[in-house]
Amino acid sequence: MTFHLEAWGRRRMTPAIEAKARSVADTVGLDPIWIVHGCAFLVGGEAAVLAGPPGLGKSRLLFELERRGEGRCLDDGLVLLGLGCGRLRLVETGTLSFARRGFRISLLLRRLLLIDRSVFSTPTPLRTRRARLVYRALWRVPDLAFKLNVVLPRGRLAPHQPCDVPVSRFVVAAHSEDPYPSFRLDGARSFEAVRDLCGEFAPYAHVHRVSPLGPRAEVARRIRRALLAPVAT
Repeated sequence: MTFHLEAWGRRRMTPAIEAKARSVADTVGLDPIWIVHGCAFLVGGEAAVLAGPPGLGKSRLLFELERRGEGRCLDDGLVLLGLGCGRLRLVETGTLSFARRGFRISLLLRRLLLIDRSVFSTPTPLRTRRARLVYRALWRVPDLAFKLNVVLPRGRLAPHQPCDVPVSRFVVAAHSEDPYPSFRLDGARSFEAVRDLCGEFAPYAHVHRVSPLGPRAEVARRIRRALLAPVAT
């Protein structure tokens, strides 16, 4: 079990998870490092990171783009980033196959429970009682999917040596009510929560801010354009 899977399953940081994340980043010589709730996609030999609230359809979109041959998924759920050789870099944790299977289980559960939607499609996501009930259910579904993913029979995970990929762009679908913070670890200090991802990563990559509000199909179109648009040099 890597730090990635532990942090994704617990949805919080602990000293043990911090130490494991630090050791993974040290393997490829990165400092400082960040743990971001989101996904990563390889486009043209460089990584694009997508961050946004749960239920937005991030994983679904990237897996569909991969199926179309428009790129390759690198990580899902959480991404580990760091600075190395003057560039922002992403560390492939080798947990994508596990995360992909967890996404499929989570999607099945959401559809069975009739909650396959995002409550973050409006500026005030928790205004109604129904929205609050859906939100609480969506909060618990990943835990259940994670546990089922662990206990259900599956093939053995192949050994993985961490490797890093340069990051050229960062797509942020920020929502003020997003309950999943991202974290920065600088030197020997503990992780600190980062809320302004656009400001945090603007010095290191091309940052695109997109709105998470509106129908899921429209949000997906905005994200796709931001992910695949040519990067100005």
